[in-house]
Amino acid sequence: RVVDIGVERGRVTAVTVEHKGDRSEIATDLVVNAAGMFAPEIGRMVGVTVPLIPMAHQYLFTEPIEGVASTLPQLRDPDNLVYFREEVGGLCMGGYERDPAPWGLDGIPADFNGKLLAPDMPRFEPIMEGAIRRVPAMADARVSRIINGPEAFTPDNEFILGESEIRGFWLAAGFCAHGIAGAGGIGRQVASWIVDGEPELDLWKMDIRRFGAAYRSSAYTLARSIENYATYYDIHYPNEERRAGRPLRTSPTYDDLAALGAVFGEKSGWERPNWFEPNADDPRFGGRERLEKLRPRGWAGQHWSPAIAAEALATREAAGLFDETSFAKIEVSGPGACAFLQRVAGNDIDRPVGS
Repeated sequence: RVVDIGVERGRVTAVTVEHKGDRSEIATDLVVNAAGMFAPEIGRMVGVTVPLIPMAHQYLFTEPIEGVASTLPQLRDPDNLVYFREEVGGLCMGGYERDPAPWGLDGIPADFNGKLLAPDMPRFEPIMEGAIRRVPAMADARVSRIINGPEAFTPDNEFILGESEIRGFWLAAGFCAHGIAGAGGIGRQVASWIVDGEPELDLWKMDIRRFGAAYRSSAYTLARSIENYATYYDIHYPNEERRAGRPLRTSPTYDDLAALGAVFGEKSGWERPNWFEPNADDPRFGGRERLEKLRPRGWAGQHWSPAIAAEALATREAAGLFDETSFAKIEVSGPGACAFLQRVAGNDIDRPVGS
């Protein structure tokens, strides 16, 4: 069991392990935290926040059912939040309830290795009802075994990969259910990342650095992770905005923007206007009926408003005012600041103060 990780000047130096009461230290400058639901506990040893919440997930096995064979394809029914696959002539069935059960919030017991939780049938009843609607044979099937085991979910349903702010301390966690399918490929990517300095694929959506300081809050991480689990089987259209844990960070103009009809999105915990719905009816650009014709086809048009087109046209033809509180700010100072910015920026920076 890992009991400590040494860090000096922001870099990993050693791992201390314990076996039957005896401790030993392994000198190393590279640690990969692939500890599943234990990953946050391992991360805390070096001061790294790993936003994961274990959820108690249930599924069952039936005895053989007439007509079920090993050639039966796997089945997912997002409408009823259930999944099925063949298991020794019967069915394995589970699902993702709307009211999930977080587990281990006060810490995972030290002896919880290869163990399961007691079945929670009241919580499983809605899943069973959905399963019977889709596969009526489930109503008369005999249940041979029920599994209730914790698995760790991230706040955004993506893996947690890459090097942390502690040099040499890497992450490969947050895999939950769909991690089974990704395990081999992700193992290769993390190995390439460590050896070559970058992965073979663009994995920014899975990079641990996407989680800002807001996720140091266990309450915020919990709210986001519960929402993720509860909507695990929903259709997630492009530009979807999560609702849990909001609003968290607001600019000084937040109330004014809300009064103007702002539809807010969230960026790194900040509330930021995506568009202002009253502009969808702006007659200067033809009004809602004309602008509606610009709606993107298919999935891309689900989270969209005619106001977007009106505001883009207004900014192009007249002017626009943007609240950039949510954007990162970089302060450059010192005797070489002007020359540096003059080279980096596209505009002329060497101007009198106040201009």
